[in-house]
Amino acid sequence: MANLNRKNKKTAGALQRRVARFLSESAIIRRGESGVVAVSGGADSLCLVHILHALKDRMGIKLTIAHLDHGLRGEDAEMDASFVAQIATEMDVPSVIEKRDVRAFKESHKLSWEEAARILRYEFLAETAKSVGAQWVAVGHTKDDLAETVLMHIIRGSGIYGLKGMGPRGPWPYPIQTRDVRLVRPILELTGEDTRRYCDALNLHARFDASNLSDTYTRNRVRSKLLPQLAGYNTNIPEALARLSRAAAGQIQLLDWDLDKIWDDLAESQYGAVRIRKSVMTALPHVLQVHAVRRAISYLVGDTDGISEVHLDAIIKAIAGRAGTSLNLPRGISLAKEYRVAILGINLDATRELPRLEGEYNIAVPGDSLLPGWGIETKIVAFDEERPEPDKWRAVLDYDCVGSPLVLRSRRPGDRFFPHGMESSKKLQVFMVDAHVPKELRDDVPIFVAASDIVWVAGLRTDNRVRTTTTTKRALIIQMKQELTT
Repeated sequence: MANLNRKNKKTAGALQRRVARFLSESAIIRRGESGVVAVSGGADSLCLVHILHALKDRMGIKLTIAHLDHGLRGEDAEMDASFVAQIATEMDVPSVIEKRDVRAFKESHKLSWEEAARILRYEFLAETAKSVGAQWVAVGHTKDDLAETVLMHIIRGSGIYGLKGMGPRGPWPYPIQTRDVRLVRPILELTGEDTRRYCDALNLHARFDASNLSDTYTRNRVRSKLLPQLAGYNTNIPEALARLSRAAAGQIQLLDWDLDKIWDDLAESQYGAVRIRKSVMTALPHVLQVHAVRRAISYLVGDTDGISEVHLDAIIKAIAGRAGTSLNLPRGISLAKEYRVAILGINLDATRELPRLEGEYNIAVPGDSLLPGWGIETKIVAFDEERPEPDKWRAVLDYDCVGSPLVLRSRRPGDRFFPHGMESSKKLQVFMVDAHVPKELRDDVPIFVAASDIVWVAGLRTDNRVRTTTTTKRALIIQMKQELTT
């Protein structure tokens, strides 16, 4: 800031101090960590990366800049990428800049433009963080984005969870499964006007995306039409909605506190399932029942994306209903109602014990293998043409990273593996305890081994060393099915 006048220095310094204070209070970034900063080139992300760069020595953090070209804006997108690369060079910060085909992804997965772009963008950020060993990814969401999100949730008829909007640290959006990298929002306390003032003060010429003006997208209409109208009633509407968000977050925290006190009596976490006791559940207030179901679903799949209030109400009614009731829900979640308990599980009959595994079995690759209690199908596909979704009983591995032969067995003393998302090994025994696998079921968990290394703890986690990445050419798909007869 050597060539800036005193007013501009004061403006930039004040905003940097606000962010530094926010980071200290929220503790979303820790001293000595490495992080990836998502930079589109717009004012918000430009402000974000400049402030983090200004604070990096004080905080002892290392940065990597990440930018994704969605393949939709031609020369403009190429200029954005060049702009971000220049920023990284000037800051002497490493950068990762890639291009992905949102159009093809949208069509192949039958998604909206917004959803397809969002999934590919966060997939890219998560993969970048893992590749550089980062502990967090920072995105440039501001108080304006929070206000827009809360309003969109209100319009859709959301409950208290929608009113919370977004926080300083948030879950990765479905279907991104990244548990070991935090998603953080360091400038959430700044407004869009703040980020523009910061860029103006430092003579930073942000890029402009004309698609932000399109009325095709709901968020754009909320930003350009609804928020200005509401400002006629309250000139500081973003702050008012931020207060609503904080109040909702406080109420959810209170629900967590109440639920913690009775959780052990209410629910039991098992291998890929949660057993909920009807007598305890039906005695709770409705709001706490909803919170309990959300917690059970989060245990199974990591979050509650794609689960609506309608689904939650259906689950609560089924738990209170007659034995024999069953539900099939989004994301492969199913519910089986017994006399005294309801069982939420993933793509399985949660009341059935796993088939007993004795000895070890060579698995045909590719081909079908019929074993006592299990039918196993394997196939090899071109990963750039087909991207199958993994689930509880289907593993998708990088074929060229998997050794041979492929063997199925039960656990053995001293077994270790590298759980997906982790760069260090972990004892299988410790992993199963952490995953709440009941002691009596641990010997029945199927373990796939190749070249003496565990590649998949079936139903739980694949090995990080054989995960699919953007460089994967061929994928090995292992599909397991429980067989009633052999």
